[in-house]
Amino acid sequence: MQHQKKDYIHLFWDYPDIRCLASSLSREDFRQYIQGLKGKDSIRFNLILRRFIERARLNDLFYFFEPDDVEMALEQFHFWDKLSPIRVHAIKHAIEFIKKRTDALYG
Repeated sequence: MQHQKKDYIHLFWDYPDIRCLASSLSREDFRQYIQGLKGKDSIRFNLILRRFIERARLNDLFYFFEPDDVEMALEQFHFWDKLSPIRVHAIKHAIEFIKKRTDALYG
């Protein structure tokens, strides 16, 4: 099973549906993978995050990434300019909600 998970990660770049790939890995495996990239390979990390923003539903985005990562990527890639005002509001609201919930849980 461990070997299969590594194969999924290797196939990430050519996979047609990122949500489908991400769901093939456990949440924790995928989060560990992207958190490792965040520290070592920021270009690849940003590419993954950008693909998620472009293709994934809002729930998927926050399921795999931390709110700060999402906010950083939206700023970096100027996605605020490309999204409809309603979508921008929904994402900003979700970021704030998750940050408040995280603060309440962990202080």
